[in-house]
Amino acid sequence: SLTVSMEPEETFVYRVWPREAPTPSFAMRSVTDDTYFRFEVYLADGGQGYDVMGYGKDQLIGDILDQYERHLEFLRLHRETGGVLLPEPS
Repeated sequence: SLTVSMEPEETFVYRVWPREAPTPSFAMRSVTDDTYFRFEVYLADGGQGYDVMGYGKDQLIGDILDQYERHLEFLRLHRETGGVLLPEPS
């Protein structure tokens, strides 16, 4: 888990959690378990739906930096729009 305080703005959080998932139907026949584990990325707003199992050190660092840059852009847009990021319903 990596947490970067951005006070007074929203804190950046990057976590990797093991999650049990059903074994895909295309898995090799030698797999006897009905489930396997994925390492999924979770940010402050929840799970991101992708697996980082098998990522090398540099790939994982790159993913963390990508997510951090997205968070910084979100904060910038949030400041510029006065906290309104979605258009008003008509």
